Order: sequence, then structure tokens, then C-alpha cells
Amino acid sequence: MHIENLRFFYEVAKAKSISTVAKSSHISQSALSQQLLKLEDSLNAKLFIRSNKGVTLTTEGEIVYKHCKVILNTYEKMLYEVESSNSQESHINIDGINILTSTLIPSAISKIKRSFPNHIIKITSSEDNSNNIIHNISDINISYNNYNN
Repeated sequence: MHIENLRFFYEVAKAKSISTVAKSSHISQSALSQQLLKLEDSLNAKLFIRSNKGVTLTTEGEIVYKHCKVILNTYEKMLYEVESSNSQESHINIDGINILTSTLIPSAISKIKRSFPNHIIKITSSEDNSNNIIHNISDINISYNNYNN
């Protein structure tokens, strides 16, 4: 299984369209379909129900989609940490629900930067970011969810 196939799967599941993702990824629709079929073969599961109106996820596709975002975020964090490992700067990753990352967090950033002047602050916004703190992708998570740890 290749990480790029997971990325394609995630984008197609989000857009509900193979052709839309193919255009935005600058590859042919048939090439993208082949990558998705390879992913399905490697997982031994059908992930999409294809129709002339687009695609919908199967039960197995829903499971893969749920975990896919965590895998892709972890991969991106790994690349980010490797790239910045030679830097003298430290990083703070803040995840939050959309409304807070567009209103509350920006006003608090100046105070955070004063307290941590040598840190680069990265803010990520989404409605479903609860796994990011659990899987150590984020340092700070602002969400509606409760966490035990």
C-alpha cells in the first residue's frame, strides 16, 4: 500500500468524485481509478460504490476513511519534523474546530508567541480533529470532545 493511494482515496471520498480529484491532481481519471483499484486490492475490500453521479463509500470504505485522515496527518507531521530537525526552532501544533481557529486562536497567538518566541506555531482547522491529539499529531487540541488522557 502506498501513501499516495491513501491520499487519493481520502480526496475522492471527500469530493465524492473521481473526475474532480483527477482534474485537481493533474492525472487522468483512468490513472486515478487504477490507483484506487490497487488500494482496494491491497486491502482486499471494495471501498467505493461507483455510479454516474459519483462515488459513495462502502462500509469498508467508511472504516478506511476514518483511519485514513489520521494516517495522512501522521505522515505529514513526520515529514515536517524530519524537514525541520536541523532547525533551531521548535514547533507548536494547534488543532481546533473551524469556528475557534478563525476567531479565538488568532487573537491568542500574539500572547503565545511572546511566551514562546523561538517556536513556530501551526494552526489546523477541522470539525473532526479529535484523533490528532490522541495520536500525537497536535500539541494542543480545541474541540467539543472530552478526553480521558
